[in-house]
Amino acid sequence: MKIREMENADLTALRALYNEVRAKEFDWEKEEQISERDFDRDTDGERVLVLEQSGEVLGFVGIYEPENFIHHLYVSQNARGAGVGRQLIQAALATSHDAFTLKCVAENKKALLFYEKLGFKKVSEGISEDGRYFVLEGRF
Repeated sequence: MKIREMENADLTALRALYNEVRAKEFDWEKEEQISERDFDRDTDGERVLVLEQSGEVLGFVGIYEPENFIHHLYVSQNARGAGVGRQLIQAALATSHDAFTLKCVAENKKALLFYEKLGFKKVSEGISEDGRYFVLEGRF
């Protein structure tokens, strides 16, 4: 497995992965509102790291560097449990010596457990159009 910066050649795979995970797992999002270019819009201005194996994109992490904010973490369904998410988070955290924050929808129990296992701590909570969320903080 290799982690690298996103390239333009990755766009088709990243768009598909982004929308597939959202449609299958994000009950708070309506599938009919998901469009092909959402990835482009939602990662604009972010540093995107991609994890690939044998040329196949297995996941990505989007980092908004001015705020050390992990905005996106998406892992392919067929790569779950193989350490892809952990490796991507560790790569993101290694880009700075400062703490990182992220938001996680409270309904996303699997993700919350995952982040807590990596050492992230809940520091606040709020309400958005997607529902209740937690802000978590972690460092490498």
